This record gives sequence, C-alpha cells and structure tokens, in this order.
Amino acid sequence: MSALTDKAIVKKELLYDVAGSDKYQVNNKHDDKYSPLPCCKIIQRAEELVGQEVLYKLTSENCEYFVNELRNWNRPQ
Repeated sequence: MSALTDKAIVKKELLYDVAGSDKYQVNNKHDDKYSPLPCCKIIQRAEELVGQEVLYKLTSENCEYFVNELRNWNRPQ
C-alpha cells in the first residue's frame, strides 16, 4: 500500500522483482539471541499470510519487523 497508511497487504513476489538490480543485504540480526525457526515453518507461515492485511508503520512494524517475526515466531523480542 502506501507509507502514509497504517496497513499493508502481504504479497508473494520474487526478490528480483522487488529489488531489481539494487543491492540488498540479508540481515539476520536476532540469530545471536534466538535460533530461527526451520525454513519450512517460516515459509509456511509467510504463505498463510499472503493476501492478508497487516499493520504497517514505516518506523516500527515495517517489512524488516515482519520478516523478523516470521523467522523468530513467538520468540521474545
């Protein structure tokens, strides 16, 4: 949606379609504190959310927050 709203729709897209030729970096910043869930669980949870509307805030509940929640679901933050 827009950075001006507080909601977003979860979409499934190829990384190349999102980032294009821009540089990107994988940031697993919580791995030193929490073991990530197995990949199959992360993917399953992400796919369950496709099409759903979720809270979005540019400075807090953003895409980085969303992915951290998927990777470390139900882990203390």
